[in-house]
Amino acid sequence: DGTIKMFESNAIIRYLARRYGAGTLRPRGQKANALAEQWTEFAAHAVMQPLTAVFLNNVRVPAEQRDAAAVKAGEAQLAQVLKHANRMLGRKPYVAGRHFSFGDIPIAAAYWRYQNLEIKRPNLPNLDRHFESMKERAGYQEYVMVPIGSNLEEWSRNEADLK
Repeated sequence: DGTIKMFESNAIIRYLARRYGAGTLRPRGQKANALAEQWTEFAAHAVMQPLTAVFLNNVRVPAEQRDAAAVKAGEAQLAQVLKHANRMLGRKPYVAGRHFSFGDIPIAAAYWRYQNLEIKRPNLPNLDRHFESMKERAGYQEYVMVPIGSNLEEWSRNEADLK
């Protein structure tokens, strides 16, 4: 953004919301903004840590190097934290309330990856509803809904196609 160059996706999301999204991507109200911040952190820590363990072991490493115990633990942890997210989204359409905000982006991006893994998943109807609404957004379609693959060969091929 001009002379500003950043890394870390959630920092970028927050910056863009502050810079360009007042009243839209960045909610005006203190409570809604606090909820968007909370969900950004929830996605980064509670969801992405176990999701990364499952993803790396199922997709990014050769089959003979996979850590089955890490996958099992990650799946169990994901089921618990996503059940919590599912309950919270049962009360409102978006993480910060009635309107889409920057807080929806990290959880929706993580959920895309989660939905594309070949693992056991609990029934999460509210997260699924949120996911379906995200899939209707042009930005989500273009930047998040990219092929992941189910193994290292597919991942590598998909990564090469994106470049």
